[in-house]
Amino acid sequence: YRVWQRSVPIGGNHFTKALTKELKLTFAKAEHLKRNASSAEDPKAVFQAMRPVFSDLLTELNRSISYFTTLDRTAKLGRVVALGNTMKLPGLRRYLSQNLGFEIERLENYRNLVGPQVVTAPVFKDNTLAFGVCYGLALQGLDMASLRTNLLPKEILRERLISRKKPWAVAAAAILLLGWGVTFASYFMAQKAVAAQSARGTPITWSQAESQAKQAVAQADALRKQVEEAKAEYDKYFEIGQHLVGNADGRLLWLELLCAINQALPRDEGEPPAEIQRRRSLIIDNIRCEQVEDAARWYQAMVEKQYYRPIGGDSVAAPQGDTGQSGQEAMPGAQGAAEAQQAAASPISGRAWIVSISGHHFHNLPEHGTSVGAQYVRDTLVKTLETGKVRLPAGQGQPPQELTYKELGVYFPSLVAPGNIEDVELKIPATLQDAEASKSSAAGKPGDAKAMKVRKFDFLVQFCWKPVPLSDRTQRRSSEPSAQAQ
Repeated sequence: YRVWQRSVPIGGNHFTKALTKELKLTFAKAEHLKRNASSAEDPKAVFQAMRPVFSDLLTELNRSISYFTTLDRTAKLGRVVALGNTMKLPGLRRYLSQNLGFEIERLENYRNLVGPQVVTAPVFKDNTLAFGVCYGLALQGLDMASLRTNLLPKEILRERLISRKKPWAVAAAAILLLGWGVTFASYFMAQKAVAAQSARGTPITWSQAESQAKQAVAQADALRKQVEEAKAEYDKYFEIGQHLVGNADGRLLWLELLCAINQALPRDEGEPPAEIQRRRSLIIDNIRCEQVEDAARWYQAMVEKQYYRPIGGDSVAAPQGDTGQSGQEAMPGAQGAAEAQQAAASPISGRAWIVSISGHHFHNLPEHGTSVGAQYVRDTLVKTLETGKVRLPAGQGQPPQELTYKELGVYFPSLVAPGNIEDVELKIPATLQDAEASKSSAAGKPGDAKAMKVRKFDFLVQFCWKPVPLSDRTQRRSSEPSAQAQ
């Protein structure tokens, strides 16, 4: 905290003189009346006579408070302490407190002052308020209190501060000048090095070097433009060639795909069994094709749902035990995370065809073991599309080509959402029934259909097909021997 002090040139004698003047009294009687104003015959007249002095004192205190608040507008006055025997005047502290808005405190004693003979003396007690200045000067003289008031003018203080900082300012300016000098010297040396080259037999100025650089850039831009034009012309003729070749190869693409799907179906060796459930066959109901702009989305869906299973992973077997009843095929979610990571290592993107093969089969007898339901489809059609080979015509006068399904453009065959094996009744037309069985049937009539219970499994196989024309396959095969020879 800070202490602001102000000496007010109004004391007790001013009140005494006011009484002497207004009431026509001697100085001694006026002094006695001032000290005992509350017990006078007419106290109101006494205080009325001293009112001008009260007003002057209040004005001086207001001026002092206004002056101190202008020095620091953020400061807040905590308390006001009044010194001097004038404060012993009855009613003066209450009058000042009411008009100033601050509580006026009266000094009763000095807490750190010792000496019983002096402190307890009646004269000292009567004049306690008058010893404040003397007590403060004594503390300063004994170096027990510090006075921070500086009467030195601000102009002189500013001049001294500037004079002390002048050497540092000169040193900073010298350092900056030295830095600028070093920078200028480095640029000058670099320019001088360039000028020295012209004196060593290579007279090339900066303007000439810039001109040559601009010419080189312009020439590079012209060559780049020629390259782009040549590339655009090449792309145009290449597209024309693709259309010409595509007209010949495009007629064979769908025929080759249907032939490849037909060769991927399982078949019985020799004569097929008479009972349909013992035949190694898949019955295709329909084939649908859909062109997509980005095959990566389809592939990602197959991997996330674990419909695509790379060949070589652990296959999911049918439930053991009651294989003669309608068993439930294990869901694709049972496949391990290792197979999904292995499948994710072979991404595919770009435009392609998604081929969907839907059908059913009756290869679900208990004697077939685990090769029933979905597993039978994976072991036959899906496995052949993944790792098998197909023989296709290579053109007129050429022997058939044997190539893998990947060379044909078939990727990632997947069994989509496999269901369960169901017991159904299969109606066989009379025209397809065995002749002896139809003759021995006494109750049958011509044209009646025979119903038999079979175990049926419906499936949906999808794969991604990026057509590879015959000309491209022939070109790739012809380039392989030359690459191996090198």
